[in-house]
Amino acid sequence: ILAEALIESGLPFLTEQRIEELCEEFSELLQLDTVDLEAVSEERRIAILSSLRNNNARQIRRAQSSPHEAYGINRIYLDFPDRIKTLQWKLWMALSRGEPTANEQARQSKQQQWMREAILSLTDNQYGQRQIEVCNLDEMFRDPLLPHFDRVMSDQQFTKFQNAVQAMLETASLFGIANRFGEMAFKSWLPRDNVAAIGSFDKDKILSISISRNASGRGIWIKFDSNDRHRGRSGALLDFFNGDEFCVHDIRTGHNAETLWEIRKHGDPDAVLRSLEEREVGHVILDAKKSELVGIRGAKLLRLDTDLLHAADAISDQELRRLVETQGTERVDLSDCFAKYMEFDKGISRDRPAGAIFGILSAEGDLAVWWTEYFSAYTSGELKMAFFHTRRRIAQLEP
Repeated sequence: ILAEALIESGLPFLTEQRIEELCEEFSELLQLDTVDLEAVSEERRIAILSSLRNNNARQIRRAQSSPHEAYGINRIYLDFPDRIKTLQWKLWMALSRGEPTANEQARQSKQQQWMREAILSLTDNQYGQRQIEVCNLDEMFRDPLLPHFDRVMSDQQFTKFQNAVQAMLETASLFGIANRFGEMAFKSWLPRDNVAAIGSFDKDKILSISISRNASGRGIWIKFDSNDRHRGRSGALLDFFNGDEFCVHDIRTGHNAETLWEIRKHGDPDAVLRSLEEREVGHVILDAKKSELVGIRGAKLLRLDTDLLHAADAISDQELRRLVETQGTERVDLSDCFAKYMEFDKGISRDRPAGAIFGILSAEGDLAVWWTEYFSAYTSGELKMAFFHTRRRIAQLEP
């Protein structure tokens, strides 16, 4: 089921080898000590496979909304490791938690009935939304790969849940109310959104959890530590040479884009550059007047001959360094990217531009790939800000 969904998605970074690797990772879940397949009933097996095929596989295929658009592919590529590992986590949860006891089933049925009655007590609309929400709620209880009601609430937790629901119903919209119930139930046993309280099938740290309130995209998305390193850092560069505010970007770990308006406000750009040199701050700034990305403190920049992040990632560290060292410059032009984005922003072009991808090498040997995701402009139409993702490679590469 998973292999079919990955193939049908049409995503170019999912090679045949990568699909085999992903399927093997899912197979390895079945070998974990926490999973006892003998304890999983036939009914539950069927429900898990049905959810995988009809809900989760569909979500993977839905990623192909723009299979030939570089921007859309890049966005999917950044989040794809989390999507896949979230699905692994959901499958592990469903297989490892075991069958509920008779007492748990009775308590959960009682809780489900109270939620159904709470929805039916609301004023219906012309679309019969109440019954739609009740059906959504029932499906969430049936689906073993939805962890919203994974743990049966204790009597104390359910009392708090009921009070929270009553307060919410005074202002909440009928649309998506079942999903709100699911989100609240999931957080009922999660003390103060403490993600550390959530189990994992390996040592990978869970950073955050997002739960969809949209019935068409009902589910859960987890950010994992390993995938966060894969994703890289996002940020924005403000114009360095004009105005009181500007940003300087540092590609080193732990050094985020830094806004430095105070030293820019009372000094000329050359003085600020000298200050950055002395403080050893930053590697990249934006010259919006010239629509250029500028390397500082000895950093070299090179625009790579691809619009796709996965193609840039396929370049080895050694080859990327060689390319930037031999062909890189202090300044690279963004004008064509910005012009295409403005055409899209104004509705002149229907195709969202891919942006541009650069290699960055600092004087200290730090190496990174930089993707301009989109731009912001002043009312005059001039470039104001560049939004980006930085994907850091290894530090201190040997010559």
